[in-house]
Amino acid sequence: MLELLVVLAIASMLAALVPPVLSAVVPGMKSKAAARELAAVMREARHLAISRSTTIDVVIDLETHTYAVTGDEPEDLPSGAVITIPGDAPTTLRFYADGSSNGINARLGRGDSGYTIAVDRLMGRVTVSEAQAVAR
Repeated sequence: MLELLVVLAIASMLAALVPPVLSAVVPGMKSKAAARELAAVMREARHLAISRSTTIDVVIDLETHTYAVTGDEPEDLPSGAVITIPGDAPTTLRFYADGSSNGINARLGRGDSGYTIAVDRLMGRVTVSEAQAVAR
């Protein structure tokens, strides 16, 4: 009987620890999923530009935290996720018929954590990497 009480006490302590751990992990997972989704949209836009021999834009709205390929409905970022583009960089990513682009470096995340989505100007290659913490 005593062994059963000890096991139940340990199980209840472990159960009490799980929610705080999960609540710290979930926002990071949402940011990573959102960064991958945005990168996939950018890759698809590049593919469309090449296959249609035309220019395709991906418009990023910093005010409403949405993004869209020109002509499509805007997609919302997950709740609490913020997208930033440094300096006076354009918020419209343009892919040309040869696969090149005007290039962009966007940061998507919450607080100090997040992901950088970079698009190469010459090749139009889209990469996602873990963002470096911002120096204070």
